[in-house]
Amino acid sequence: MLIRASQINRNGETCYDLCIVGSGAAGMALASQFWDEKRSICMIESGTRSPKSRYQSLNHAECVGLPYDTVESRCRALGGTLNVWGGRCAPLDLIDFQPRPWIPHSGWPIDFDQLRPYYVQATEFLGSREGIASFDEITDTYERSIEKICIPNHEFDRKPFLLLGSYAFSHAKQLRRKVIESENVDCIIEGTVVEIIQDENGKITQVILKLLGSDETLKVCAKAFVICAGGLETPRLLLASQRKSTKGIGNSNDIVGRFFMDHPRIRSTIFSLPHAVRVPILTQAAVGFKGLQIAFTVKNELQEKLEIGNCSFFLNPMSIDVEDRVLKSLQAIHQSTSVTGGLPKGFSEARLALVRRLRSCWRQTPGHLRFCIEHIASLSKFKHLTVVTKIEQFPNPASRITLAKDKDEFSMPKIRLDWRIDKGERDRIARFHNMIKSTFQREGHRTETLSFLGPDDDYIYQDSSHPMGTTRMSDDPRTGVVDRDLKVFDIPNLFICSSSVFPTAGNANPTLTIIALAKRLGDHLENQFALGRF
Repeated sequence: MLIRASQINRNGETCYDLCIVGSGAAGMALASQFWDEKRSICMIESGTRSPKSRYQSLNHAECVGLPYDTVESRCRALGGTLNVWGGRCAPLDLIDFQPRPWIPHSGWPIDFDQLRPYYVQATEFLGSREGIASFDEITDTYERSIEKICIPNHEFDRKPFLLLGSYAFSHAKQLRRKVIESENVDCIIEGTVVEIIQDENGKITQVILKLLGSDETLKVCAKAFVICAGGLETPRLLLASQRKSTKGIGNSNDIVGRFFMDHPRIRSTIFSLPHAVRVPILTQAAVGFKGLQIAFTVKNELQEKLEIGNCSFFLNPMSIDVEDRVLKSLQAIHQSTSVTGGLPKGFSEARLALVRRLRSCWRQTPGHLRFCIEHIASLSKFKHLTVVTKIEQFPNPASRITLAKDKDEFSMPKIRLDWRIDKGERDRIARFHNMIKSTFQREGHRTETLSFLGPDDDYIYQDSSHPMGTTRMSDDPRTGVVDRDLKVFDIPNLFICSSSVFPTAGNANPTLTIIALAKRLGDHLENQFALGRF
């Protein structure tokens, strides 16, 4: 049932068995575990039924580190970021869950096998009836084509990514319709949760909602609460809930907001083939989804030898990689100004802003149109390809979210984001790119370095809109915010489900893992309800 926040009980508390804050991938997947069941569920969404600029404006943040898109990458509307998600998904790799001696703070408290059945449920939730087995069924088609490009198997593994394309958008509409029609799930829209209330015994009793354009404060109580507000908004909400402690909720060890990670994307190299080939970026297959893209990942033993993360790269035909032409022009400007005395003041920032704007325009192109453009491109032959790398950042406690002094329309402190890529990270990225370039050169491909940032030959780092790590999962409250069951340490009825719980990032887009974690959490909560724990 769909309810506007302005319509809920103003004279007292509205109470449920379970309160889910956020209606994106995690919130929807978790709510689906309880559809048409006896439990009373509410799912609270800050925005309305479809994206509106007045709600999007609440996403503005203060970025004091590397530039980061906090506004257009998030969607305050029913369905959350599923409304703008491109539909690319893959599971994490086995190595991503393991402690890696060369990566400080690595290792998950759960392993791949514990999540495997929930990955199956996650792909089914997204509409692929065949489940996770589908990842391997159409890889051979791509393998035969990719052999023409001569990327050696002894250095790189092939990793398939499902591409749902326009199907992701139509499926999100179906999910929104189902939650609206559910009799036991109240979907409260246009209500922004600004505070979590904790009693003297440490138990969460209610959340406080506010409405845009109103001074009214509303309360929702429940037996258990799950924060599904993403990697940026979740730590903000915990830090801002200070009635009991100025540190916020779940932050007794000063971990909330730390270890912020993304997947820095870099267009690093153009390489030329002797002859034009068809690169099936999207391979059609009747296996329950729309297409496939292959990433190339560094083999595990080489990751350890080079002391890098689980990095990957894609091959994009030049004609659909719009940003590369802009980057080439900017490179020419860079070279010419170097001769005449250096870059103009502010040039690097302006250049990055231009690239980010192009990316934003592409993101806002309707999903079905993007899919058609890419599919047409995949049927053509290309001689020049762009290497697009996706980096697994090392967890860094200094890369973090805190609260800004500026406040939003609800008098809630804005996010202060200090996204960091330190010198050690830049050195690791350079080793990865040198490895790719030398591999192509050994195979006889002409290569040309593309990306740069300034006089130090640094790279242009673009975020992938994958905020992770800010309420990380651990078996030890000194190193994490939630335990292996996603329960906040020392709080019996508060859980978190989003990419914020990822201890490490891997190279996969996080959505599939978020949904798998939500499905796993749903089973755990149902068990806890059955045992009378709440």
